[in-house]
Amino acid sequence: MLALLDGDIIAFRCAASCEPTKEKPFREPVEHAIGRADELTYRICNTVSSDEHRIFIGGSENFRKQWYPDYKAHRRSQPKPEYLDAVRNFLVEEWEAELCAGYEADDGIGIAATLIVDSATHAPLFLITEAQFFVLLLSAIFCKKSSQEIH
Repeated sequence: MLALLDGDIIAFRCAASCEPTKEKPFREPVEHAIGRADELTYRICNTVSSDEHRIFIGGSENFRKQWYPDYKAHRRSQPKPEYLDAVRNFLVEEWEAELCAGYEADDGIGIAATLIVDSATHAPLFLITEAQFFVLLLSAIFCKKSSQEIH
């Protein structure tokens, strides 16, 4: 099975896990963020029994911002995790994540899924893009539920 993964979700979640909190008033080392991203990516692929994967990371220029400058404007005031770029780079270098020039990772997943379904070269697909679904999948991974119980 081919798994199509939103690398931005993985990178953000793992980088953010190292940020200081009330309970942990210090930033953990970047190696922790990278290790968590590696483990999480492996666990996702293993949980969905994928023998192939493609990971997509959103590009810096987004066509939506050209059409609508306030696209995701509510996020501008929120600081990005310190290690976000390091984790994204790790996913590109070690997991061969694909940078999406001019569009977001979930757009890349949609394009890839459409092309794959149209060509019938890979089936079935397992798409991981929506944050709510990702949380469900994480619950399944860390609670050791089978992939059939995720649906």
